[in-house]
Order: sequence, then structure tokens, then C-alpha cells
Amino acid sequence: MRQGQPQRMVGTTGQGRYPGSTAVELVVAVTLLAVLTGICGELIVSTVRLRREERKRAWALQEAANAMETLFAKPWEELPVDKKEVGPCSSAGQSVLGSAVVRREVLAADEGRRLLVTVEWPNGEGKASGRVSLVAYRFPPGAAQPASQSSRASGVTSQLVQHADVPPVGSSRGE
Repeated sequence: MRQGQPQRMVGTTGQGRYPGSTAVELVVAVTLLAVLTGICGELIVSTVRLRREERKRAWALQEAANAMETLFAKPWEELPVDKKEVGPCSSAGQSVLGSAVVRREVLAADEGRRLLVTVEWPNGEGKASGRVSLVAYRFPPGAAQPASQSSRASGVTSQLVQHADVPPVGSSRGE
């Protein structure tokens, strides 16, 4: 060897131990990244869809509560038995629920009236329409409540009962 020339090591090519291993590792890493991105994308889409449905359900429940409050505000004489009304929800509710329908029914119940408010809205995406119902009982002024109602707390709002398709809301007493 001459002095001034660089020395070359025999058998080294400047790459890793196995030629092409970097390309295989890169393909595996990109594949894993694509799979994880797909899974995360599906989770995000389903979460957004569930939040949208929950928002619609909350708006529908508020619309039903407003309709029930309107029925409770009417004088007793304006609550004839077997009266049914169907109408649209408020303009704010329509912006969220689309073409939602509010149904109000007054039915006979013992000496009082059974008030039923149902809000139905199209769910889209080929699913069945959403529905929320509230049921309440109202009695004429000065009438005694039935025994099944008297064990509850007094007051007009305590007589509101959510329909079976709506999860019950617990009271502040832990009942």
C-alpha cells in the first residue's frame, strides 16, 4: 500500500448487515401506520355520529319539555279528553332536528288527564326515526290525587314521568 492512499476495508458496502432490510422495514412501518390511521379514522367517525345523535335526542327532549310545559299552563277547561294535536317543533329545533313533528295528546286518566307529548325526527342514514316521549298527569283544581300519585313529592313538575323509551332521570334525593 502506498502512503497517501485511503485504506479500503474488504467486505463492507456502506449498508446494514442485510442488503434491502431498510426497504422492508419501511414497507412494514408504512403498512402499520396505514392500518392504525384507518382504525383511528373509524373511531372518530363513529364518535362524531354518536355525538350528533345525542345532540338530536337532547334537542328533542327539550322540545318535548317545552310542549309539556305549554300543556300544563293551559286552564283545565282547555284540556278536553281525546284531544290530539300534531305540529312542527320550534325553528331552533328544526335547525337541529330537521322536519321533526311534535304530537300532543290529552287522554282520560281516573279523575284527571294523561298528557302525552312525543317528538319524532328523521334520523337519516337508513335508520329508524328517533323518538322521545314525555307523560304527565294533571288533575282538576282542588281534586285529590290518587293514592299512587300522593306518595310522590308534591308539585306540578313532580308529576312529569318520562316514557319507557327514555332513560329515567333520578331525583336529587337519590330515589
